[in-house]
Amino acid sequence: MKKVVFFFFLLFFSLLLFAGDRVPVTWNGEFHTGTRVEDVLKIKGKPTRKIGPVGDPAVEKWYYGKEVVVIMSGYVIDSFYLQWQS
Repeated sequence: MKKVVFFFFLLFFSLLLFAGDRVPVTWNGEFHTGTRVEDVLKIKGKPTRKIGPVGDPAVEKWYYGKEVVVIMSGYVIDSFYLQWQS
């Protein structure tokens, strides 16, 4: 049993080591949790891409270039930047 657990840990860490350059890195976005959708639209305008609404309560993702704004019930619940390492 110990050999199996050791093997899975070794496999997991080797995957992290070799896939490190393909893992997304995120930074906090411009908008804080609780910001109203109207304020986002005033500052950024229409998003370049929208996904959703999905689920109950409905959640949407608005894309502004590399910034993603996650919205639920008319308020921002998260905002972050995506940057892919090469």
